[in-house]
Amino acid sequence: MSEKSKKDLGSAGQDALICIKDGAPAYGASGWKRQGEYTLDDYYALPDDEPMELIDGVFYDMGAPLFVHQDLAGEIFLQLQIQLRERGGPCKAQISPVDIILGEDRKTILQPDVFILCDRSKRRKWGVKGAPDFILEILSPSTRRKDMTVKYRKYKECGVREYWMLDIRERKMIICDLEGGKPERIIPLEGQEGLLIYQGEVKLNLDAMAVLMEEYENIPE
Repeated sequence: MSEKSKKDLGSAGQDALICIKDGAPAYGASGWKRQGEYTLDDYYALPDDEPMELIDGVFYDMGAPLFVHQDLAGEIFLQLQIQLRERGGPCKAQISPVDIILGEDRKTILQPDVFILCDRSKRRKWGVKGAPDFILEILSPSTRRKDMTVKYRKYKECGVREYWMLDIRERKMIICDLEGGKPERIIPLEGQEGLLIYQGEVKLNLDAMAVLMEEYENIPE
């Protein structure tokens, strides 16, 4: 951590920061702030080489993504962006890392893997202020629990219309209609599946995702 970051965090310096990893307790005992008390000011004080997300004042360690995670995110972004450009209109696909501030409490800032934003008034030079219309998260071992519980709740609470989760471990897609309240769907990675916010007219090729995951199995450790 840089000297500037230590100064920004206060006299407790690096020890002030508590992080959470899925399946692990908080670490780095703090006499300065506790989990749930951190704000955007603390987030912006972090060094660039420590990727974190802040949810309701709690820091979560994002860790380095696996190769297959990045490969899948790129494929999904490309599929969406091509179709949205063909349709025209204000909606645009984006890929992480892009900061998104949800809510007005200054205690949550996220970086979804892939998202679609249609309301251009939410764009800022630094990222997005407000809820995207569609979010897709890739469930990696280090983020699985957070994406399925904490992020699901936050996205629904803050107005995200549709939330998909690509489950690498189970080779399935989880589709959540946060706006319409339809039951959650869990489908295999086969064929094509349309986005609810586009009445199925914008589709994701699930076969292409399955192929990428099969190729990954042959990559050496």
